[in-house]
Parts: sequence; C-alpha cells; structure tokens
Amino acid sequence: NIVLFLFLSFVLLSLTTHVVCLPRFINHVNAQTRAPAPAPAAKSPELKKICGVTGQPELCASSVLPYLKGIVNPDNVLKAELEAVKEETTKAMAYIEKTVRLSSLSTLEKNTIGSCGELFTSVLDDVKSAQESIDAHNADDVSNWLSGVQAFITTCNIGFEELKVVQPKELIEFHTRMQKLNENSLAILFGFNK
Repeated sequence: NIVLFLFLSFVLLSLTTHVVCLPRFINHVNAQTRAPAPAPAAKSPELKKICGVTGQPELCASSVLPYLKGIVNPDNVLKAELEAVKEETTKAMAYIEKTVRLSSLSTLEKNTIGSCGELFTSVLDDVKSAQESIDAHNADDVSNWLSGVQAFITTCNIGFEELKVVQPKELIEFHTRMQKLNENSLAILFGFNK
C-alpha cells in the first residue's frame, strides 16, 4: 500500500507539475513563433543615409538587413550588400546548372547559358576579394573588384546578344538584380570614400 501510495503521489505530482508548466511552455512556443520585431538597423537613420547615396535606396536597405553585422556604418553596409550580391549570384548559378541540364535546349543555348555560370564564379571570387579589401581599408582595390563584378555580369548579357540567343527570363531577372546590388555597392563605396 505504501508503494502504491508513493507511486500514485509521484504520478499526481508529475501531472500537476506538467499542467502548471504548460502555460509557460505555450507562452514560450508562442513567443518563438511570433514574427520578430524589426531589427534596430531597419529604422536606423544612418542606414537610410548610407542607402540614400544609391540609385535604389529601398533595395539597398532591404537587401542589407539580413546580412548587416555590428554597427551601421558604410563599411558594414557595403559588406552586407556584397553578401546580397553573393546570394543572388549563387541563386543564379543554381538556376544555370539546372537549366543547362534540360535536353530541350540547343548546344548553343546550353553553352551560352553555361558561360554565364563560369562568369558568375568569377563574380563570387571578385566579391570575396572586395570584402577582403574592405577589411584592409583599401578603397581603390574594392573599386577595382566591384568593377570586375560589373564587367562579368555585363559580359554574360553581351554573350546572348552577340550569339543571338534568347536569354531566359529568369536569368535576365538574376542579372538585373545582381547589377543593381553591385551598383549600390559602388555607390556606397564612392559616396563615403572620397
């Protein structure tokens, strides 16, 4: 009887503990599933000022927020914008890889699209070098690397024009966004490194 009493007491105590803790657990889960409050950087007048030197300030602000680390200053915003360039380039490369596997494309189409993938590998290399140059506080090198990024994106577009190959709509969208993000990067660089 004593063992049964102790067992039932333990079970009852366990149940009441879980019931008592359940509201705290529900609140904890609800707190985790709620949309997070906007980051302080999103409302930062400094971010608005930095992105204000670009041709696409709204794109600048929205694209840097996921990558912005540390205080909001031109170097950190520029690094974050370059992370957005990297992400968009990586997405474009995945699209290219998938597209060139399609058997319905001609060899010329596959080769033209594939050459953009090679160019975009160089974009990633130049973005990495630009980020390293930011850390080294070498604005001239950053400018050179970003100019290279722009040249690789433009060269991909020119390849379609010269070979009279229709560029897939999705690739045009990637190019356009990559170009705008890189233009924002150049504008931030030139706007704050005079």
